[in-house]
Amino acid sequence: MDEDDLPRITDLSSLEPENFKVRNTAFLLGDSHYDNIYNESQTELRRQIWGVRNGDYSESASSANAS
Repeated sequence: MDEDDLPRITDLSSLEPENFKVRNTAFLLGDSHYDNIYNESQTELRRQIWGVRNGDYSESASSANAS
């Protein structure tokens, strides 16, 4: 399959930061295997997931769209 034929997400306006945090936390705490190359605890990884401010992405995206 040619790369141009692959589906692409071009509208990110409906994505909410909280949804990513919830899904990442569920994956972290779930039964799935993931590579933890820095040997961080689940508590530290969860702190990193939830420590990102929600406005960080939307503010940069808004200013990028305004130009």
